[in-house]
Amino acid sequence: MKCPICNKQSKVFDVRHPKNESKRRSRICENGHTFRSYELSEERFQELLDYEKYYFKVQELSRTYDS
Repeated sequence: MKCPICNKQSKVFDVRHPKNESKRRSRICENGHTFRSYELSEERFQELLDYEKYYFKVQELSRTYDS
């Protein structure tokens, strides 16, 4: 994966496995920039998409009723 700051190649230096079946990788690039990347399970990804869909639906409804 390339660094989002300088576009140089990066390496993983730490991997964490939180409780929600995902992976959080800490990366460092050739220039020393650090950043994180995330890998979600299919189930968790679907949960987030559903949440986003309902969130925007509620926002839309609240604008309709506030008018």
